[in-house]
Amino acid sequence: MTAENPFESHPISPYSSGNVVPTMGPPPIVEHRSLYLDALTTNEAVKTYERQSLAVDAYNIGRLAVGTELYTATTVGGPIEIDLPTPFERKDLRRKLGIDLVEGKFGTTVPKRTQSLDRTLKVELKLASEVKTESAATEYIEARTSEFDSFLSKHTGRENQEFTFKNLTIPSVLRNAKERDGLTKSWVAWLAKGATKSQKENFAQWYNSEVVSLSNPETRQQTVEAMKQNYSNKVGQAMAEGWIDTKHQKHLERTVKKAKVNFFSPFSQTADSFGGANYTSLFENNSIVLPIGANQEVTVHEFGHSFAGVNMPAFEKSLGLVGDKGIAFDLRTTKARDALFTTLNEGYNEHMAQALLHGSPEIVNPELRSERGLESDTASKDYAAFRHVYGVLLGGPEGEGTVNKDDLTYVISTMVEGDISGFDEFLTNKWGGRPILKELYEATMEMFSQSSTWSGAIYADKLIATLQGQGVLEENRQVV
Repeated sequence: MTAENPFESHPISPYSSGNVVPTMGPPPIVEHRSLYLDALTTNEAVKTYERQSLAVDAYNIGRLAVGTELYTATTVGGPIEIDLPTPFERKDLRRKLGIDLVEGKFGTTVPKRTQSLDRTLKVELKLASEVKTESAATEYIEARTSEFDSFLSKHTGRENQEFTFKNLTIPSVLRNAKERDGLTKSWVAWLAKGATKSQKENFAQWYNSEVVSLSNPETRQQTVEAMKQNYSNKVGQAMAEGWIDTKHQKHLERTVKKAKVNFFSPFSQTADSFGGANYTSLFENNSIVLPIGANQEVTVHEFGHSFAGVNMPAFEKSLGLVGDKGIAFDLRTTKARDALFTTLNEGYNEHMAQALLHGSPEIVNPELRSERGLESDTASKDYAAFRHVYGVLLGGPEGEGTVNKDDLTYVISTMVEGDISGFDEFLTNKWGGRPILKELYEATMEMFSQSSTWSGAIYADKLIATLQGQGVLEENRQVV
């Protein structure tokens, strides 16, 4: 009752050889991808990889969900109409699975078992169609559960992947069960070794429904449009409340309309590359890349990047990094630039996401927001450090992580318009004439002269110490 598994793991990700700017994942200091991968990873490559992810999960997880349907059908009676979600046309298998792309572009030979997926799924469908009795269904589902466990065992112990799972719309009954007996286990480890048979089946049914939905072009489009509408509604409400200027309405409409949303499997190598999700303008037409089953905390955050944020060229210019001959960075300069950029960009955007979801945008400090019930349970602890820096920045030397409405509206406008010079001038005035951005950059450069890698939280603490006039203290340094 088993078929050869052509996909023991996920196919090669177009992101796996380098990192894109990570968002919604636990960031060390950011590292940019190579220009080689930047050129290769077009929007079409992302779409191809999405099809690969759906196909792999249809096999490794979808079959267990099929088993539960078979068992139900054989025990309650009635017709059995089973099909596996396949997000590709079999006549077009090689191109749509991206085998040509991977072999020709990334210089990697795909195992022959990858090419046998079509045949394997046909065998699986035949096996499923032959299940007519309860005992046969039991045997089928036991085999699928064993194979599911084997699949899970290959994906344990990966930090970014765990962050991804925390931000999925996994049913509350499974979340509650994991909290009761799996607090020390990652989601994947709990599913593999802590969950009961029925809990594994429930997970497979939930996840497979997500895969089936994205495999169908019509329902996939409905999912994407619902995400876009949700984000537009929340920004529209903020405009009605007066803390986002209504002059940005047209910009909102344009950016949301042109956003291209693609999906990846939380079991794939993509989660290792940049955590929970990503937005980048490096892809064609601006691409938002989300895990299958992402919750609205993730989707609102990522759409937020498409609407507003720190403009990198303007940021470099404001720091004096761009000269007549262009940009000439050494490794320390690049790391310092990326570290400060990530802190400001993610600190701003994650605050905006939490404010759009829970209100009270004037409260920036994440600890104050948490005390007042203005935080999502799944809010990133790593990004909380960056939000803390952002709150101190906007509050000024006398502030406590809060900002008045007029200041906030102005700052948001600078982020929407990419006006870093306006943001820089605002901070300088707020801090009594201190050139704050340059001070923070110089402090960051000093830190990277001591070590090339810092944890996000320790780095954020150093920036706050700089703002408070304490400087970068050697004895507090933590290298990770």
